[in-house]
Order: sequence, then structure tokens, then C-alpha cells
Amino acid sequence: MTAILFVVSCLILVTGATRNSSHLLHRQTRQQSRCTYTHTFRNVGEWINLRSEGYPNSYYPNLDCRYTITSPKGTVMRLECPEFNLRYGNNCPIDKFFWSRSGDPNFRDWRFACGTTPIKDTSTSNVLTLGFISSQDQPLPNNKFGCKVTVDPATCSQPCGMSGVSNRIVNGVEAQVSEFPHRCAIYSNRMGLFCACAIISEWYAMTAAHCLDEIEPGEQLILDFGDHDVTVTSDAKNVLMNISSFTIHPEYDTKSSNNDIALIRFQKSITFTNNVS
Repeated sequence: MTAILFVVSCLILVTGATRNSSHLLHRQTRQQSRCTYTHTFRNVGEWINLRSEGYPNSYYPNLDCRYTITSPKGTVMRLECPEFNLRYGNNCPIDKFFWSRSGDPNFRDWRFACGTTPIKDTSTSNVLTLGFISSQDQPLPNNKFGCKVTVDPATCSQPCGMSGVSNRIVNGVEAQVSEFPHRCAIYSNRMGLFCACAIISEWYAMTAAHCLDEIEPGEQLILDFGDHDVTVTSDAKNVLMNISSFTIHPEYDTKSSNNDIALIRFQKSITFTNNVS
């Protein structure tokens, strides 16, 4: 294995290769504190280390950088940041490290982090986009990050509907876009949004029987998949679907709420995505 150290203006990059080759993170633009970089892997097993500017000292203030990393088709990338120390605040208003597992350049499905919790995540495609923003204030001592991105062969995706966030809830905050791709909402013209549901297959969702036991004959019901904030229309890629039929558990008891469960059949099968599954 060869290992070469490159120093560039927004980070320090160490590349490793499984063959007699090396790869450089290519700088495309830099305007004051803004920077954009790309890197292309060629083989499974290759890796790069991404380290904040100024490493091993604190990163510089007023940075706004973007990184686009691409690997061969049929592969994914594993992101690990064991050394992670950013100034913390609710929703990370000061310094923020963020990434898109799907490689979205606009970060519409972003995940972000600050504080000191190490990051472990895996891309869902062969493109991984990342970003880092620091405020104009001088960072604290030891504010820095060190990450490693490794190319792995793509395997079967995680179980459908499983949250990709590994951290347990501490001081709960708003769920991220696409964090829970199994959830859905039930609408009717008469009641608007009135209940939630969970996708269990390409044709069915599960909900509570009490949500459906007073639906009027012929009443049209619509499912909303993949939505995040139902008060806006631009924060997530959602899918609307008519309900074909529903079945309430035959032993549902309205008084005791025993067997409070029902199945909903979609008008047509849904296509699983990172946002709906």
C-alpha cells in the first residue's frame, strides 16, 4: 500500500490505495473562505483521511467548504470520524459538519453534527457529499475533526424502514429528513390529516383500527409517504397514493382497544427509495 500526504487549503488529505496508485482530492474553486473539492476512488478498499484545516490545531474561523467524493458503481463509502470536536449548540448554529448519504449536492436529505460524538455512517450510493461551516468566532482549543472515507462493496440495503441514525435519543430534537422512511400519513377531504401509518411492504401499510372504524362508505383516503414537515411543500420528496382498501382486525374491541390494528392496501405498489421504504 502507498500512502501520500497532501496539504491543501481547506483540509489535510492522506490517501491510501490497494494498488501502486494514489489519489488526490482536486481543488476546483476557492473564494476567500469558500472552497469546493472533488475526489474519485477507483477501487474497493481505497481510503482517504479528511482532516480540518489547521489540523492538528483548531480549524480556522469563517470556513464554508464542500467535498464531493465518488466511488465506482456497485460500491458505497463508509464515513468514520473518530476524532470529532466541534462547538455544540442545538441544531448546530455555530459550527456544523454535514453530509448527504445519497450524494445530493443540495443536501436536501442532509445529516449534520457538532459536539464531540464520533460519526459513523455509510453512503447509499457511489457518491458522498460533505460540507463544513465554521462561524466567524475564533474556535476553541482542540476544535477539529479527523474523518476517514473507505470504499466498500455494496451489499443488501439495511432493512426497509429502519432508521439509519445509530445514536439513541438524548434531549430529543426534530427528526431529520428521511430519518424514518417507513412512516406515512393518512388524509381525507373530510378530516384532513387525521392519522399516521407505517409501511410494511410495497403494497401495505399498518395503522390503528380506531383510525378507520368511522370512515364513511365511499370516502376517499390518501396516503402521504416520505413527507417531513406537512406544513411546507419543499423539504422532502414525498409521494401521494390513494388507498385501495383497508381491513380492520376482526376482533377489534372499541371499548378495551384490544386488537387495535388495521391493514391498508395501496392503489398500486410503491417504489422503495431512501425516503420511502
